[in-house]
Amino acid sequence: MIDLLAQLKGVARGGDGWTARCPAHNDRHNSLSIHHRDGRWLLRCHAGCGWQAIIDALGVDAADLFDDEERGGGKSYPSNNRATAQPGRSYGPAGAPQSQEDLAPAQPGSPGLTLDQYAAAKRLPIEFLKTCGLSEFSYDRKPAVRMPYLGKGGEQLAVRFRIAIDGDRFR
Repeated sequence: MIDLLAQLKGVARGGDGWTARCPAHNDRHNSLSIHHRDGRWLLRCHAGCGWQAIIDALGVDAADLFDDEERGGGKSYPSNNRATAQPGRSYGPAGAPQSQEDLAPAQPGSPGLTLDQYAAAKRLPIEFLKTCGLSEFSYDRKPAVRMPYLGKGGEQLAVRFRIAIDGDRFR
């Protein structure tokens, strides 16, 4: 499964999927709907861009919109740990939870956590963290640090979202 959400700008939760700025046109507001269902990514630009224009702008192939066994799709992972979003039936793309009970919001008043703040707290260079695959992501409309967990072959097995330095830190 490709990490489609990490390639888009302005990603926000929307119903049972996500919205983002469409990469196929100069989008100022989120007009792209994204869903991950039955092992495939579903894309729809409400401004009228076709799916081919969208994937061309992202630089991916149509085959990348479908999960397969060799790339990690269809595997079953235990989903009893809400701190680590894991691919499988209970979770969607990029490890984001799909059910309402798994969508526990960040602490009220919590501003979220940026990659810069995380780097400063851990006293690590931000460029080093980026080479490890960490990136900034929007979780519950607040900044969060996206932490991929990779398998031996480099395939993404799970993703955690760090939302704070202290207290209730992970989703």
